[in-house]
Amino acid sequence: MTAQAMDQVRWRGRTWSLVGIAGGPLFDPAAFGVVPQMLHTAAWRGFLCTYAVAQEALRLDRLEIGFDPETNARAVAGDAPVIGRSAAVRRGTGYVWLYDGADLPIPFTGGLRLGHGFIRELYVHMGFAPAWKFEEVHELRFEEGRLVSATDESREMRRQRDLARREPLAPPRNSGVERITAWIRSTFDRSYDR
Repeated sequence: MTAQAMDQVRWRGRTWSLVGIAGGPLFDPAAFGVVPQMLHTAAWRGFLCTYAVAQEALRLDRLEIGFDPETNARAVAGDAPVIGRSAAVRRGTGYVWLYDGADLPIPFTGGLRLGHGFIRELYVHMGFAPAWKFEEVHELRFEEGRLVSATDESREMRRQRDLARREPLAPPRNSGVERITAWIRSTFDRSYDR
């Protein structure tokens, strides 16, 4: 299995990896009648988002999405839905489409953890990288898409990283099926408690 590409968030003049979600909703293709198809092995869910925090509001800025040919025949034929302020542009001749400059308001309520400076030695070939694998981490809190606070959590992530380094990054190959299955599920779960 391949490590999954991370959604991105543009905030304070930098592009951050979205490493944790507490709350919702974020962008959902189903709201536009779209059933996504896997983009590639690093994007099993079928879409990648780039959000932006501008003027204290959360917006979807860019979307790369795969349209499943069976359930999105109109899009595959060239009539993709408009999302936000952006019409889709087909990437190549396939089923992958790009929405650049969507500027779609996201009425998210909850927390988003943003990471910068991924620590390469902690790479695991599975799922999404958790927040503690980044040098710098901030939590942004939103209410109905409006930014209400930003907290630097880098020190806490350093503490979690120190604890995590005492254990193997992945279960040994001879682990039971239940343990390996639970570990795989955990690597795809970006949620955290607040």
